[in-house]
Amino acid sequence: MLASNVKPFETPMPGPVIFKRLWETGLLKNNEVAALAGLSWTRQNVPADGSIDSRRDLCLLSSGMVFRQRTMEDGVRRLMSMVVPGDICCYAIVTGHMTLSTLCAVTPCTVMRAPMEEVITLCEHYPNILAALLANLSIDTAVTEELLLSIGHRTALERMAHFLCELEFRLRRVRLADHAQFLLNMTQADMGAYLALSAVHVNRTLQELRRRGLVRTVGARINLLDQAELQRIAGFSPAYLTDAR
Repeated sequence: MLASNVKPFETPMPGPVIFKRLWETGLLKNNEVAALAGLSWTRQNVPADGSIDSRRDLCLLSSGMVFRQRTMEDGVRRLMSMVVPGDICCYAIVTGHMTLSTLCAVTPCTVMRAPMEEVITLCEHYPNILAALLANLSIDTAVTEELLLSIGHRTALERMAHFLCELEFRLRRVRLADHAQFLLNMTQADMGAYLALSAVHVNRTLQELRRRGLVRTVGARINLLDQAELQRIAGFSPAYLTDAR
């Protein structure tokens, strides 16, 4: 059983914060979240640059950050999206189809795994759980589309602003961001690979955001000093990260 060792939500619900995204779909009742928490969850620790095999289990990221990526024939990796705590690592368990992308840990990670057989049985008894999983899939697809839009149409400054606004929203809902501050344990090379920018360009873009008084960085900690202006620059709206589209 997955222990609930986190602070309770402002909106009362059973189970740990890792289920917050599923709860926010509005499709689940308290007993359905409790049923999810009652699965035979196991914990897997994954080192940085380690791969995650999620073909046979329902895998939720508990800590760290993960890239969904494709490796091309020339060996170059192309990043498709980023998984943060509270996200489902792979949806093959509910779609029945494996994606061509693989999962690579950006930082040391913890993954919570529930056996496929238990999840299938649970979804048969509680169809709303399957509906919530598919709702999360729809949102994650929108995240990938938004990244493609950034790479294809946004300037470097707009990309970085959008990336930071999106990440703050995603981390805040699982209580890993507070007062627009959060830890970003990624190298500038990793950020560049994600945003299709060179590490040098990432560095210059962050410097520009700091010069404008929009961002403050202290080590891995980032503070968004003016979220309204960052959102304006990025054209950011969190609607695609929720079911409010």
